[in-house]
Amino acid sequence: ALLHCADVGNPMKPWEIAQKLAYLCMDEFFAQGDKEKELGIPVQMLNDREKVNRANSQIGFIEFMMAPFVEAMVLIFPQLDSMAYHLGQNIKLWANLWQSEVRPEEDQAEKVRSRVQKVVTKCNALLRETAGGY
Repeated sequence: ALLHCADVGNPMKPWEIAQKLAYLCMDEFFAQGDKEKELGIPVQMLNDREKVNRANSQIGFIEFMMAPFVEAMVLIFPQLDSMAYHLGQNIKLWANLWQSEVRPEEDQAEKVRSRVQKVVTKCNALLRETAGGY
């Protein structure tokens, strides 16, 4: 589990690092999608630079993959709660970025805010009381 955490854990790092790593990862996906188009084969879901919004893809990745993962990790290793803190902060920042890029209708924005808040609430519940905070 710790090795897997190191592999996919970029959303659990401070924002400046998490955002940069996410963009590098998405660039790699898009390059693969470009090659798939060039070869005339179906483009995988996250590999189409013309259809994928980076911020929205990160919200989904955090919500469905990383939040359950960090929850399990922090329950086993409470001292890793900073990962939950950063994940909660980062999903909010991705949501803000998505909203500024897409400018969605209010009902769509509210659905995303609700999804994001659920993740933030779960992440906050994992935080230990610390003197210095994060």
